[in-house]
Amino acid sequence: MDKLTAMRTFVAVLDAGSFSGAAAALGVPKTRVSQRVQELEAALSVRLLYRTTRALSLTDEGRIYHEKCVQILEEIDATETALGRKHETPTGRLRVSCMSLLARSLLLPRIAEFQRLYPNVQITLSVSDRLANLTETGFDCALRGGKLENSSMISRHLGEFRFGLFASPDWVARRGLPDQVGDLTADQCIMMTSQKDGQTRPWDLRGPEAACTIAGPAGFETDDDQAALDAALAGAGIVLCAEFAAAQHLRDGKLVRILPQWSGVNRPIYFIYPTRRFLAAKLRCFLDWSTAVIHQTS
Repeated sequence: MDKLTAMRTFVAVLDAGSFSGAAAALGVPKTRVSQRVQELEAALSVRLLYRTTRALSLTDEGRIYHEKCVQILEEIDATETALGRKHETPTGRLRVSCMSLLARSLLLPRIAEFQRLYPNVQITLSVSDRLANLTETGFDCALRGGKLENSSMISRHLGEFRFGLFASPDWVARRGLPDQVGDLTADQCIMMTSQKDGQTRPWDLRGPEAACTIAGPAGFETDDDQAALDAALAGAGIVLCAEFAAAQHLRDGKLVRILPQWSGVNRPIYFIYPTRRFLAAKLRCFLDWSTAVIHQTS
């Protein structure tokens, strides 16, 4: 017995309300429909239907099995449809919300690459560290870092970003390089504040054999990661920054690594999109592209 065909036949009988109606819908003889249902009942060792000359009705077991059959068949049909659309041309406007440091350091320098790959997709990019409700704000997806709050949205973990301590050569010339983590003081630091409550976020640092926490208030504080990096480049102090964002500035000689044996706690990066069964082609291609960009960096 083909279990999947038998399940489809069973559901067709209930949809049509009769064996003859199911036979017509499936394009098979009525005897074949009856045989499939009987084989299904025999395999399950339960009666699924009460049959009379006038009507059909479900048994309790039949009602439960019918609900599960409908769910399973819908999933199969939807999956086959999605696979059939795998190669459809991505098109339309894609609305993306992205944390500022990630947008400016990784995505925007390569956005022309995405445009060349998918010329029929238009992007609206909102650069913000605030995670708004995507459904209410009309965004198709968001890229965010750090711990996610519980929500009905789907999140895909893209990787982990490492954090290090950096400062400008000008700041080092004026203040000197600290020899050990104990030499760091809050007034030397550029620290982040929470956009929710304004509280200064302490630095949780990890060294070769120990851990250290440096708490604010700091010499310079901001609620934007990119602003913190810009302040460090301008010589305002030491910043605890994602290595991917500091990499080019290190190569250009605009930043130097401070206490390279010490680092911050890794930060996860997530691709977030509203709960829906399958991704539109334009969203799927952006997910694949942004994932590749991040994996090449992290």
